[in-house]
Amino acid sequence: MIENPISIVVSIMMGNPISIVASIMMGKPISIAVSIVMGKPISIAVSIVMGKPISIAVSIVMGKPISIAVSIVMGKPISIAVSIVMGKPISIAVSIVTGKPIFIAVPIVTGKPIFIAVPIVTGKPISIAVSIVTENLFLLQCP
Repeated sequence: MIENPISIVVSIMMGNPISIVASIMMGKPISIAVSIVMGKPISIAVSIVMGKPISIAVSIVMGKPISIAVSIVMGKPISIAVSIVMGKPISIAVSIVTGKPIFIAVPIVTGKPIFIAVPIVTGKPISIAVSIVTENLFLLQCP
């Protein structure tokens, strides 16, 4: 007889997905059960079960916004985590997460004044960065 984890055997018998079976047997949330069965971190396990990207899966499991969920999973600051997930520069990622213009989002992430933060993100001299920021502020204020 093939040695299968009990959860796989029961899954075949019940005709239910292994994740649901494991959850019922263990009396634990499906995400934790699957994690134990697979021997993989909960975030990866849930991602596999849902067929969704890990970041979305974790967000659903935690009941938290995707950015916070990913941050917790990676053990990295939210801005870096979101940047990695989106494959976009950190400043753009934070802007998307916070729903604020990029030049407002950057100081939030860096904890530095806007004119210091922007050069760090853009890699441009502060004078050019300030020009970019003030132009954006000006454009925002225009009707």
